[in-house]
Amino acid sequence: MIASLASTRSTGPVAAPVSPQRQNFADLGKALRSGDLDAAKQAYANVVRDAREGATWPKGSNFADLGKALVQGDLGAARTAFASMVKSRLEQPLAKDGSDRTLDNAAASVPSSSGGDSGSVLNVVA
Repeated sequence: MIASLASTRSTGPVAAPVSPQRQNFADLGKALRSGDLDAAKQAYANVVRDAREGATWPKGSNFADLGKALVQGDLGAARTAFASMVKSRLEQPLAKDGSDRTLDNAAASVPSSSGGDSGSVLNVVA
């Protein structure tokens, strides 16, 4: 009995599950680093799709600029916007309970790249 328990025991630490939104942002960063524009567009679309209901990014935000750059196919501008977004996030304090909810509370609507009203959705898949 003890031998069978020992053989099924984990040999290393178990990683905490990653939220879908954190995974989406990780995929976005990976795609931008590798220069894969199509994967970056898909990851960006996933971030928007999985965002918290009712949340928005204001026009001119780093995330909106990232979407605009992806639509225009400008990988350099997309990388710059992403880096600015990450830097800004790192400068924000943690929630009162000590958690980091910045990525989990991502917005559902993004201003359109054509200068539409705040809250209109940016279609990055088309």
